[in-house]
Amino acid sequence: MGEFKSDRLTDSSRIDTIDNALAALEADLAEAFNVTVDTPWAGPLVPVVTPDQDVTSNILLTPPSINGEWKGTAISQQNVIDVVAVGDIIYMDHNLGTPGWKKAVATAIANNPQMLIGVALEVGSGPTKKVLLSGLIKTAALAVGTVSGQPIYLSKDVPGGWTNARPTDDGNVVKQIGNILIPGTLVFRPDGIWCEVDV
Repeated sequence: MGEFKSDRLTDSSRIDTIDNALAALEADLAEAFNVTVDTPWAGPLVPVVTPDQDVTSNILLTPPSINGEWKGTAISQQNVIDVVAVGDIIYMDHNLGTPGWKKAVATAIANNPQMLIGVALEVGSGPTKKVLLSGLIKTAALAVGTVSGQPIYLSKDVPGGWTNARPTDDGNVVKQIGNILIPGTLVFRPDGIWCEVDV
């Protein structure tokens, strides 16, 4: 009987070809995802974050411990029109020549509570402010008269304010902006849902 032989594992040129292909793949992935990869090839790629990558996004959030502290998703370099305090609820006003943030209030739809809303993270006004879009924020005001799990609504009485009492006057807008995690800390998670009170 003839003897079967295979050159697939002994042919060095084939092995070199495979090694070269893996090296090229590593280089392509490193360039595409801006990571470095350990060599030689040793299984699944393990990316190493380079300094120019953004690693500030929070996934596991530790509740803020001091007033004014926040955790979550925010944007910087925002044009805040009204003079605000940390914790004020603000909305993006599209009727301005240059879009900007103003204090939100739930008295009527005309006051735009149905627009994009956020939480002011810095005092005052100006074009370089930070705005919280979702996450956690702790303020002294939130510690008064609230309990864990309680829904929080946009205020109809105080521009930029919040309330744990749902607005009920004719024409008011009911807009839940989040819930109390523990007294003093708001889980800010607004959505696109709102309704107008008709009595």
